[in-house]
Amino acid sequence: MHKWRLINSGDQTGAMNMALDEALLNSVANGRSSPVLRFYRWHPATVTLGYAQSVHTDLDLDVCASAGLDVVRRSTGGRAVLHDHEVTYSVIAPLNTGLFGGSVLECYRVIAEVLQKTLLQLSLPAELVPGKSRGGQRNAMKAVCFSAPSQYELVIEGR
Repeated sequence: MHKWRLINSGDQTGAMNMALDEALLNSVANGRSSPVLRFYRWHPATVTLGYAQSVHTDLDLDVCASAGLDVVRRSTGGRAVLHDHEVTYSVIAPLNTGLFGGSVLECYRVIAEVLQKTLLQLSLPAELVPGKSRGGQRNAMKAVCFSAPSQYELVIEGR
């Protein structure tokens, strides 16, 4: 089993959080770092867009600016997420760690199951919802993450 790095980088701007994830990804991919589990927060509140989203059609930049929200793009897919008053985590590891299968969805399932078991041990009734694939959705409401459960999404009390 590989040793993992645990990083708590605290409150950072959206740009710094994404830059740290990218630097850690490059370090792990190039063999210069062990796998990483990183926890972090956002300050100020930030909207992140998935790499395939359009900043022009999936987001109103004027509304974000007037609300004091940072806007950044993630290097990963997915839909827009508002990060505010939360703890976020990133898992950065090669597939050969022995924990993950061959697909992104399989990796997501493994991580969700570990988180579910942890939440259950904390007496939080987390459920793993099968969800449905949302690929190809383009209108603005469907562009927002968490508007419906994804495959292997964790929910507590239906949310």
